[in-house]
Amino acid sequence: MKRAVLCFFLSFPINVLAGLHGPHTHGEMEALIQWQDGQLSITLVGTAQDLIGYERTPKSAKEKKALRKFDTTYDPLEMIKTNPESGCEFIQGRTSSDMFSAMPHKHSLFGKTHTHEIGTGDHIDFLMQYTYECKSMPKITFDIFSRAPSIKKLNIHRDTIDGNVEAILTPKNNQLLVQ
Repeated sequence: MKRAVLCFFLSFPINVLAGLHGPHTHGEMEALIQWQDGQLSITLVGTAQDLIGYERTPKSAKEKKALRKFDTTYDPLEMIKTNPESGCEFIQGRTSSDMFSAMPHKHSLFGKTHTHEIGTGDHIDFLMQYTYECKSMPKITFDIFSRAPSIKKLNIHRDTIDGNVEAILTPKNNQLLVQ
């Protein structure tokens, strides 16, 4: 059953999850929290503007550095904390965004290093998916606000992607008890 839940969770396309809140909104992030049989799944969707400071192909050294450092800036082991009593253990994580194709990379088919251009008017999001195994329902503290100061609200959706916001976290109220 846990594998089925995990496969379902990881199969959401970014545009479906981003649609939780409707339009691409700067200053806000969306979070889908799923809890089943000791498995905690957290999906975060945020704008590139809020998370790295721009939404286009990186031009300057500063912009390229911000993109390269994304995985350390938004490390789930530092950004999402659970209370020790819950016994949560990080299992896996995945981050996706069109921004990553704007960095030099190789395709195995051609073997040449290249980049893809991203349009200047595009709305670009990051999708971060994390899975934990827990002994009991955790209390989660999100440290997203200190890492991305332009984010003022984290809209929490639980168990479903029906668009209903169940809770709103802010820089001063950044804890959620999973129930």
